[in-house]
Parts: sequence; structure tokens; C-alpha cells
Amino acid sequence: MRYFFLVLLCFVVLACSRKKLPPGVFPRDKMEDVIWDMMRTGQFLNNFVLYKDTSINIPVETKRWYDKVYQLHNITKAQFDKSYSYYRQHPDLMKEVLDSISKRTNNVPPGQEKATPPDSARKKLDSIHARPHPFLKPDSLKLSITPKKR
Repeated sequence: MRYFFLVLLCFVVLACSRKKLPPGVFPRDKMEDVIWDMMRTGQFLNNFVLYKDTSINIPVETKRWYDKVYQLHNITKAQFDKSYSYYRQHPDLMKEVLDSISKRTNNVPPGQEKATPPDSARKKLDSIHARPHPFLKPDSLKLSITPKKR
């Protein structure tokens, strides 16, 4: 009975210890940086690149921009996919990564937090011109149009 509890205690201690990442899986900090850059790249693509030109081949252009992120971090797509699938299979680790990314989002410098897409900027410009002029009275705009007699 004593040995059973000793073995059980060893099992509990080993199970509760921090899991070491398997080889080829990025540490939490690197995974956080890569996912952050992937998210920012996706936002940039949607708001500025793919929006401007509808003739762009979306999958090819998206792959080209994500390849730039891989080059920036000196990784390959296969390495990222392996790490991403590992973190998806371990929700507690993925939660830590996404929570720290969420904190980053709240600490973005002013002016960079939300890029205004060009179409909403146009709507704001149009709404400015749609307002009546503050010095003109509504009655002064009445025009009397009389048809010409032939």
C-alpha cells in the first residue's frame, strides 16, 4: 500500500510539472510574435492591399505577404504549421499566447490601433458635404422655376 501511494505521488508530481515543448515547436514568446505579425499582416491585406485592386489573385497575394512574415522570423510555413497545431491541441498554452496578444492590442501606440479603411473615409467626406451650410437659411434656397413659353 505504501508503494502504491509513493508511485501515485510520483505520477502526480510528474503530471503537474511544466510540460516541455517537443522539438520543432516554437517557445511561447516566439509563437506570440509570429501570430501577432500574421494578424497584423491579415489586417493590412484586408484594409489596404486587397481592397484597392479587385483584380488581384487573393490566395497568391496572401501567400506572398505571409511568406514575408516567415522570412522576417527566419522560419518556414511547415515549422509554423507544426507549432500552431501543437498550440491548438493545448488550449491552455494557446490561451496564454492569445491573452498576451490581446494585451498587446490594447497597448498599440495612438494612430495605429485601428486603420480606417478607405471606403469609410469617403463616407465621412461625403457626410461633410451633405450638411447644410451654417450661414444659409432654408428659405433663401427657394427658387422659382417657370417654364419658358414658346
